[in-house]
Amino acid sequence: MTALVSIALISTMSFYLGSAVRENVLAHGREEIAEMQAYFALKPQTPDAFDQLATALQTNHPDTRFAWRIWTKNGDHWGDFGDVHLIDSAGPLTLEQGLEEDLGGGYSWFTERLNDELVMGLVLSNAGQARLVSGFLVTATSFGVLALALSAFGGILVGRQTGTALAKVAASVRSIDALDSSQMVTVPNLPIEIRNVVNALGDMLQNIRNERDRVMVMTAGLAHELRSPIQNMLGSTEVALLRDRDVERYREVLGEQIDELRSLARVVDNLVILCTRKGSSESHERFDMGKEAGFRLERERRRAERDAVEVELTLSGNLEIGGDREAVMLALGNLVENAVYWSSAGDRVAVDLNGESETVEITVDDSGPGVPEAERDKIFEAFFQGAAKSREDRIGYGLGLALTRDAVSAHGGKVWVDESPQGGARFRVSLPRTPVPDAA
Repeated sequence: MTALVSIALISTMSFYLGSAVRENVLAHGREEIAEMQAYFALKPQTPDAFDQLATALQTNHPDTRFAWRIWTKNGDHWGDFGDVHLIDSAGPLTLEQGLEEDLGGGYSWFTERLNDELVMGLVLSNAGQARLVSGFLVTATSFGVLALALSAFGGILVGRQTGTALAKVAASVRSIDALDSSQMVTVPNLPIEIRNVVNALGDMLQNIRNERDRVMVMTAGLAHELRSPIQNMLGSTEVALLRDRDVERYREVLGEQIDELRSLARVVDNLVILCTRKGSSESHERFDMGKEAGFRLERERRRAERDAVEVELTLSGNLEIGGDREAVMLALGNLVENAVYWSSAGDRVAVDLNGESETVEITVDDSGPGVPEAERDKIFEAFFQGAAKSREDRIGYGLGLALTRDAVSAHGGKVWVDESPQGGARFRVSLPRTPVPDAA
């Protein structure tokens, strides 16, 4: 790249310098021709007079050599004047009127009519200007070669230094244990450009560690989410088989197992939502949330009855909205299931769906331990482990609240939690009747 820039710069400067010198030579030749014409317009044209004028012009311009050749309009030689050896040195001359030629070798040839009978030609030696251009070319070329050599040397030096620095960075990266959060990519005295790369590597490593930690927490929580209903099913089945039972007891055990299977189905549904990220415009439709809630919350009601918890559903206003039916109703089910889980026997979970404004508002109140104010944003993270627990076998809040937030955000709505008048937690959701395009 440096070589190309140097060549382009030298070529450009040489072109402009050569053009300037050429224009100067042309102007000088035209000036001498004009002076000769002006003088002999008033004087008789004799060889002696011409020789005297040629000598005078040469004296006025000592840095430039002149030679004049005069011939008749028939082509007959009339005389040579001035520094006549230039005529032979300049080479073959074209005896035509009106010429301005660069003969090469530092010579220029000009021709013009002197009068009706004679034509004059001027050989002008511009060797000084030619040497100026040649000297510039030599100097510029030498400078370009030197600059190229220095650039090449500098490039090799920088390349070696960069290669050494990158080798140190690579060695530092290879020595890091990805599971040890205390280890970072550390290489001292690095150039700013490579230091930026090292910082980016450090950020990427930290992101990987954060993602690893999140996956570990999620895996542990998911294992618990799946293990609890399976253990409950195994326990109730083993107890039922210890001795003969009547039909009603077996029916009761099967009913409990159906509820546990539905819990497993809810976990699977949440996982499917988590992996596929439902909520695209392809799954949007119009539906009545009140009618859907009437039968969609049946599973939560059965579980609540088993735990002696009452679920009260209140509907008001126009509850018709557009959006992803499955994602919205799964979000509602997750909120109710969470409220039932944290409730105790004799408690009441109040579910209110209000469509009396431009948005549809969902409120779920429970009488559980509530959510500390410092944790009210964090509980919407998958398997967040908070301080407020009333169930010792619970790890965090599972996937339900995280998927609820994702579904509501994809719809263009908001979800938040504060304190319930019942003493527990109040979860509130505000949904636009039509999904907001490009919602987060």
